[in-house]
Amino acid sequence: MTSPLKYTDLLNQYNNKYQNDQCNQWDNIKTPGKCNAAKEYRNEVTKFVQESIDEEQKSIEYEKKLMNDRIKNEDHKNIYPLLNYDFDYKTAIRKELNPYKLNITNEPTFTKFVDSSLKLKNYIDYMGTIAYPNDNTVPGISDIVTENKDKLNIVKLKRIEDNKLPYPSFKKDYPECLYPTTGKNASSYFINVGSCPTKIKDKNTCITRGYKWVTEKSAPSYIKNFINTYNPDDNKNIPAPDTPLPPPEPEKGSCFKPRFVYINNKAQGIFGMDGIIPSMFNEINSIRPDKLANIMAGYNLGGSGIVPCSIEEFGINEKLNVSSILLLASLLVVLYISIKK
Repeated sequence: MTSPLKYTDLLNQYNNKYQNDQCNQWDNIKTPGKCNAAKEYRNEVTKFVQESIDEEQKSIEYEKKLMNDRIKNEDHKNIYPLLNYDFDYKTAIRKELNPYKLNITNEPTFTKFVDSSLKLKNYIDYMGTIAYPNDNTVPGISDIVTENKDKLNIVKLKRIEDNKLPYPSFKKDYPECLYPTTGKNASSYFINVGSCPTKIKDKNTCITRGYKWVTEKSAPSYIKNFINTYNPDDNKNIPAPDTPLPPPEPEKGSCFKPRFVYINNKAQGIFGMDGIIPSMFNEINSIRPDKLANIMAGYNLGGSGIVPCSIEEFGINEKLNVSSILLLASLLVVLYISIKK
């Protein structure tokens, strides 16, 4: 993985180039104006770096408030990972594709003119064939101005929230190998879109697993009074005053497991071209009404879609019924015979 770009690295690089290379006395005898051009270029780099840092600061107060609200509302249970969800394409592309990083300069030599012209192809490649995000993309690094300390603190808080997981067994249900969120999928994420019923009947077990327990509502007291015909005077089996009370009945209710939709934002273009423009066309095609309806119905399209509810795993004290075991054994026998043939 390449080290993340800092804008100040660009500034330091060209300050050194101006001082140690471009203003060499002998070079400027051969190429008049080389030092002046380097000075002008350095000023442009300085301006670009400062504008980029200032632009990042504009949204900091809003982001601080938003992050505080997310922590308070426990949004990590509904959006995961937050860093991917907030991936800033504008800043990421600005850091990845700018003339100063690509070393496109105004050096007044024919060789440098040809070299800088050829480097313009990088823009065409990213627009047409090269996918972004790529293997080196890291959310919270590649898409932020790392010189901004406030932004780094916000990213730190997001990482803390992302480490919590929506519920303890989330990675087991949504493994990285099937639902990637790194590298080329640095902007892919999950959103909670509902819940799935489970077979869990115990409230404590349900809450421990990070699921939602819904208590079964009892009838209002006025209805109980209306239908109650019990007369205590007719009860001849009144227990003695020192008789211990029976244990309370377990709370009745249902346990529901969170259900998520996976948004696959990996660059996916057309005809083998995964650049920004082909990917945009593909994205526009993906939001046709018929495809949106299929996604919301639970079908997987282009890697995105609602993950279907799975049957809740059996508990320790539960056993598979005999018919299920026989069916599984039969399938294994058929598979074995097929392989032997």
